[in-house]
Amino acid sequence: MKTKALAIIVIFLCGFLFTNHSFSQDAPKTKSISMKVGFHCPGGKAKIEKTLSEMDGVTAYTVNLETKEVEVTFDKNKTSENRLADAMLNLGYTVNGKAPKEAHKCEGGHTEGEHKETQE
Repeated sequence: MKTKALAIIVIFLCGFLFTNHSFSQDAPKTKSISMKVGFHCPGGKAKIEKTLSEMDGVTAYTVNLETKEVEVTFDKNKTSENRLADAMLNLGYTVNGKAPKEAHKCEGGHTEGEHKETQE
């Protein structure tokens, strides 16, 4: 009886050890990040929201005009933090202090610094 029980345990353990178990499937597939983005007007907020809504893998986002914070939840299998940051840079906005190749100009034709000066 003991040998039969022992044989069953050995078979079970061998099956468990030699079966391809992927524990990463239990890991969350989504990630949330927050970026400080250099936009300054409602038009910029709308452009960021439109861009995020069209990105594959983005599941949720919040764009705060007052704090300049963009919070994004995304599927790690479909996009990445770098792709999200690059999308903001491609719009012409700074991301976490990194400057874009070409600064965004709003509908009035001025950049963020110029926009602040015209509001004062």
